[in-house]
Amino acid sequence: MKKTSELEAGLRMQNKPNNRIYSMLYISLLASIITFLIRLAGYLLLANEALLIEAVHMLVDICASAVVIFIIYLVHSRLASNYPYGLYKIDDLASLFISVIVLGVAWEITGSIFAYVPKFLFYASIIEIASIVPLAAAGYVKLRVSRKIGSPSIRSDAFHSFADSLEGLAVAIGLFFSFLLNSVIVYYIALLIALLALIAISLDLLKNSIYGILDLPKSRKLNKKVERIISRVSKAKIKTIRLRWAGHVIFSEVVLEMDPRLSIEEAHIASDKIEAALRHSIPELESITIHIESTKRSYFKVFIPIKKAKDNYFVNETMSTANLAATVIIRNGKVEKMQIKKVELRGKRFRGVEIAEHLAESGFTDVITFRIGEMAFGVLLRHGIVIWRARSKALSDTIRSFVASKLEQIKKPTFEASWRRLVHE
Repeated sequence: MKKTSELEAGLRMQNKPNNRIYSMLYISLLASIITFLIRLAGYLLLANEALLIEAVHMLVDICASAVVIFIIYLVHSRLASNYPYGLYKIDDLASLFISVIVLGVAWEITGSIFAYVPKFLFYASIIEIASIVPLAAAGYVKLRVSRKIGSPSIRSDAFHSFADSLEGLAVAIGLFFSFLLNSVIVYYIALLIALLALIAISLDLLKNSIYGILDLPKSRKLNKKVERIISRVSKAKIKTIRLRWAGHVIFSEVVLEMDPRLSIEEAHIASDKIEAALRHSIPELESITIHIESTKRSYFKVFIPIKKAKDNYFVNETMSTANLAATVIIRNGKVEKMQIKKVELRGKRFRGVEIAEHLAESGFTDVITFRIGEMAFGVLLRHGIVIWRARSKALSDTIRSFVASKLEQIKKPTFEASWRRLVHE
């Protein structure tokens, strides 16, 4: 039985960006444009080619940020609500693209270290520092947005802005102190520190985006958390848990093994309880699919009403008229123990009901008989005892058929209750 959340359509839009979120994104884009204009103005005033390269670099970053904003519109559109998993993956692809750009910034710094000796211009360092302020502010705003809606592409873009700010800060500090100390060593040390930080940032972003694209687990701890939640609210055995990231959300598939004696309605109630607990603890879950399988039982304590004829035992027609009963213990597909006993509750009007209550108190799991009354059936059903229809009168053949799973389950009483007959009389 497979059960998928009925609330997915409504929950899908719970983290949808509002006007304030989009306003924050536009502000971050404006801050990046200001950074571009400051660097361009610095180049025009000082004719410093390093500032021109930084301005062109910033223009590329602005285009990347604009693409990210478009992607946010797309993944939260009505189209994405119809094809959530596929379109949400675009968020991860954008994150991968930006991660490569950050790695490119690190490569650019590496090339600049060995390519040329810098010009230590005091005013160029001042302009570089002035351009960092709006760029860092843009990164901060984007990071706040990414935390609110969980977008990996915005998170990558935020760290991209921080990476550019770090690069600019390293260049500015290197230029300034090299100007003061008249030494190239400070400049190279500053760039080296920025390079190491950028490599660490880019590798972390690459890892998260690649994991999201390839459906690899981003967090082992989250799988453990899902296990703990399910174990807390259900006795079901967890077979598999699969979490797949797509953009800002998680698609989950859980396979559980439950008692085969549970009805479909009872299994649905159990899965609803599990889903509610998961959604409460892990709001990032977009889709929860719970597949329920029957637990393979390894232990059976079986009650078989019997009668004796010519030193042989045969299955009795009903429980209520049997004077003898066989108790059979089966474990891992093998008969572990069999015992023949007298049925002590003789001469009672509702004998079948009393026997059924006794079986429940004694821990029996199954009953094999030919026929069963309405009241006894109800008692056994209430206690979760499974009733099977005997195929052969011979006790030994019946036990072999049960072990081989060849018996048919009795799902309704085979004759009316005793109290109805009394009313009719």
